[in-house]
Amino acid sequence: MTDRRPRWLYGVGSEPDPRFTLAHERTLLTWIRTAVGFAAAGGGILLAREALGEWAPQAAAVAFAVALVVAVGATVRWARMERALRLGEPLPGPTLAMLLVAVVVTGSLAAIVGVLR
Repeated sequence: MTDRRPRWLYGVGSEPDPRFTLAHERTLLTWIRTAVGFAAAGGGILLAREALGEWAPQAAAVAFAVALVVAVGATVRWARMERALRLGEPLPGPTLAMLLVAVVVTGSLAAIVGVLR
C-alpha cells in the first residue's frame, strides 16, 4: 500500500514499469498543451472580436469549452491508464482523441461553409 493519493488510483494493483507511467504522463502533458492552445485561440478570438464580427463571442466560447473538455478528459484518461497499468488490464480506448477529431472536423466544416457564403 502507498501513501500517495488518490487511493482509488495508487492503492490498487502493483507499481507499473516507470517507463510506461512516464510515457502516459507525457501524453497527458501533450493533451494539456492542446487544451492551452484552444484556450489561447479563444482569447485571440476575443481580442480580435471587432474585426471578426458578431460570431466571435460564440466561437471564443466554443474554443474555451473545448479547452475545458480536453483538459478534464486528459486527466481522466491519464487516471484510467494508470489504473489499468497497475491492475494489468487492457488499456482504455482513445475516446478523447475521437472527440477532438469530431470537434476539429465540425469546426473546419463550419469555417468552410462560412467562407463560401
